Amino acid sequence: MLLLDVEHSERAGKDRAVREPEREFGQRLARLREGRELSQEQLSQMTKAHDTSGQGISRAVISMYERGRNRPSTRELRILCDTLTVTPSELLYGDSAPFDIDRWQVLGKREGDALFFARWMLLLSRLNSDSQLALFELVINLARPTQKQIASIDVDARELLLRLATELKSPTPRK
Repeated sequence: MLLLDVEHSERAGKDRAVREPEREFGQRLARLREGRELSQEQLSQMTKAHDTSGQGISRAVISMYERGRNRPSTRELRILCDTLTVTPSELLYGDSAPFDIDRWQVLGKREGDALFFARWMLLLSRLNSDSQLALFELVINLARPTQKQIASIDVDARELLLRLATELKSPTPRK
């Protein structure tokens, strides 16, 4: 999505002097951990379940992150995000959508456009699982037909089936 890259690069230059989110990483990590009423040791133990090697991240390393003495690798960032059930943007920037963009401009306004749907799917994939589930339930409830609509759909479906059956029964002329 070229638009996102352009918007991001324009803002990045302006914000770089003012805001360096990696400097606040430790504070955000500590807030997220404490918000879940976890000690550093408990978080360390929980990270083992989200690490394919089973090693997790040690309490000492978590402490260094929180004090700003060390920064996580991409592997460790993934493990922390999985463990805390947050997106990397939430952990790195403190916001799930850290860049100011016109979301409708990004999505586009042509609903039939395949890119429109791809952009929506990308945005939906960035939601945490609880938000995704809530949104899907909302859409399902909004799209759920009424009994009258179901009856109408049934009538239309029966008519279509009868028409198809009739067409299949009738001999087709051979050339």
